[in-house]
Amino acid sequence: MNLSRTAVILGIAGLSISFSAVTVAEEKGLSPLEQCYQSAGNAPRTKIAGCLDAKLKAADTRLNTILTQQKQEIASLNSAGSKKAIQSLNLSHSAFITFRDAECRYRYDATLGGSGAGDIMKACQIDLTNWRIKQLQEN
Repeated sequence: MNLSRTAVILGIAGLSISFSAVTVAEEKGLSPLEQCYQSAGNAPRTKIAGCLDAKLKAADTRLNTILTQQKQEIASLNSAGSKKAIQSLNLSHSAFITFRDAECRYRYDATLGGSGAGDIMKACQIDLTNWRIKQLQEN
């Protein structure tokens, strides 16, 4: 699935942030945290949090879209195994979300209350969600 290069306007914490699904920073292979630090420049930390929120929301939306498409593709096969395959996909997705949230919570806690802990947790959620998207697209 190709990512759209169309800019999307998202409202985060009362701010409107314009953000492209594939930015130059992403093409250079920067992590979501590096991308948001780079885009924030000298702006207040709230801009970093808003950037990460927007990236996580976009990643979650892409993941849910891909899951819906895969379920539709499986159902359209009208196979005797379609129902079981969809149940397995749902179980896999639920297990992924549990893992993602626990892993990222660990990374948050491992900062021992540092000021960037929330940023690290959100960046982790973005990274793992993007990994899951890639994994689903390869199947």
